[in-house]
Amino acid sequence: MARTCQIAMALLALYAVIYGVAATFHGWEWQHGLASAVLAPLLVVLTTIDLSSFRLPDPLTLLLFVAGVAVAVLTGVDTLPWNLVAAGLGASGLYVVARLYRHVRGRPGLGLGDAKLYGAGGMWVGLDGLTTVLLVACLSALVAVGVAVLAGRKIEATTPLPFGPFLCFGIWTTWCFGPAF
Repeated sequence: MARTCQIAMALLALYAVIYGVAATFHGWEWQHGLASAVLAPLLVVLTTIDLSSFRLPDPLTLLLFVAGVAVAVLTGVDTLPWNLVAAGLGASGLYVVARLYRHVRGRPGLGLGDAKLYGAGGMWVGLDGLTTVLLVACLSALVAVGVAVLAGRKIEATTPLPFGPFLCFGIWTTWCFGPAF
């Protein structure tokens, strides 16, 4: 439990630094800060749970989605339909990847919680942000695996690696800095 709290506090500090850096480049209104104060803790909780249990609880991903709907409505109703499309594309896209991987490899490689999390993230970052979230998530996962290998940890094709924390990081950085493309 103490380790989980340490991880959560470190993530909150990292997210605060990222937000601070991004805020120097953006002229955000107070509403963005309020929305960010909802988003960051949800992502941190999801990250710590996935790291400890390899699970992303449906109630939390649903809460993330509903909060994203609320933010979309409060920031401009015209964004809501596109953010819903982003949520659907994100969730269904990773669902298809998970099913294809399972079919080809004969074992699961991506959890359905990851697909739901990616979809919920789509409500926050919109259609333009989906590819950036996935790019940041994949690159940060590769860096983490590289660091683990350099530290002497044996990583094999069957070594479990929770992807949710990397998706959370991708959602947060895309929320703060916007889409890369």
